[in-house]
Amino acid sequence: MIGTNRSRIELLDGRVSKRLSRLHLRSEAALTRAAHAASLESGFYYVPRVLDADEERGVLVLEFLPDATPLSAWLGSDREMEMLLLAARALAHAHDHVASHLHAVECTEAVAVHGDYNLTNVCYQSGTGRLLIFDWNVPPMFQRQGFFGPAEFDIACFLRALLLSPRRGISRQERAGRAAEFVEAYETARGRRLNRIMLESLLTKVVSRGARRQLGQLKLRSLGKSICLLHTLRREAQRGR
Repeated sequence: MIGTNRSRIELLDGRVSKRLSRLHLRSEAALTRAAHAASLESGFYYVPRVLDADEERGVLVLEFLPDATPLSAWLGSDREMEMLLLAARALAHAHDHVASHLHAVECTEAVAVHGDYNLTNVCYQSGTGRLLIFDWNVPPMFQRQGFFGPAEFDIACFLRALLLSPRRGISRQERAGRAAEFVEAYETARGRRLNRIMLESLLTKVVSRGARRQLGQLKLRSLGKSICLLHTLRREAQRGR
């Protein structure tokens, strides 16, 4: 069993069972169903099906997906960038299509957010060659807006995980360079530019939850500052082509 602040997760009879509060169960079930439908349209990533959502017992049951290797395990391999760029494309597709499967009023400048898009909730299934995306939930800060929030929130969560991943022998410039390519791939896939001011603000907010010590080790005052480095590296790379 895996315990978190919001849920307990069990694997039983080839199914994944999550215990949640009634409010969280209802929203996570609806968001996961919509994300599953969108993933079927994509052909290159997949979200597990909701098999049951028992609000009385507070149990959400999902299909079990075997052979799921988290993206964190691919860091440092010769396929690292392939995985990161695939994750960027998958997020872009989800941001463009999940909302259409939700029975909710869409926000004009918002997307249906994943809520915790990171290197462990995004996995690669080698048998199918597709990404698997788990743990769709609505962040507390956006619950008043239903399922919707700024796309920059999911980007910030992923960049936090990428830039603060526990790897040795890689400089902060190299980390930022990988993050810059992820951002660029996402923007290319969606055909629109992220709000840089909002992204920097959200980077700082998601980091303040528990990464201050790691930031000190990286010699960064805040992860928000690293976004400036991303743009600098991107410009330098473009000039060098």
